[in-house]
Parts: sequence; structure tokens; C-alpha cells
Amino acid sequence: LDRGRFLSLYPESSANDKQTSLYLSQLAEKYNCTPGAVALNWIMKLPVSSSPVLGTTNPSRIKSLVKAKEFEITHDEWYSLWVLALGRRLP
Repeated sequence: LDRGRFLSLYPESSANDKQTSLYLSQLAEKYNCTPGAVALNWIMKLPVSSSPVLGTTNPSRIKSLVKAKEFEITHDEWYSLWVLALGRRLP
């Protein structure tokens, strides 16, 4: 999850990172999960074969990320996250 780039904000975090973090939090509230689970769900919807690797050994964090398989963000939500994180629209 990019070392928590959108989950643990710092004063030096970019405006894009802050907007992406806010949107992840809004989606997490909608899907009753954590922002990390939303980010993981986003990764699992990439149109390529990928195998996300969790960088935590914390059992409660792992349990919260497993929820990523219990819902599916919409195509519009997926695209919005991509654009927010990138900082520009795609062609």
C-alpha cells in the first residue's frame, strides 16, 4: 500500500496525498471498513494480474485488510482514486 502513503499523512504530504486520504476515508465509511481495505480493494481491481503483499505482521491490521474481499468499489470510485493519487486526469 505504498508504505502507507495515503494512510499516514505528515505535514510534508502532498495535496494529492491528502485528497486521496480523505477520499479513502469516505469510501471506508461507506463500505464499513478501513481506508487500507479500500486501498487494497483498489489494487485487486487493477486490470493486470497482481498479488498484493501486506507489509504488516500485526494480526488486527491483517484482519482489517481481509475485509477488502467483502466489497467491491465501483468503477467510478476506482477511477477517482487513480486520478486523485496521480494528480491528473487520464486520457
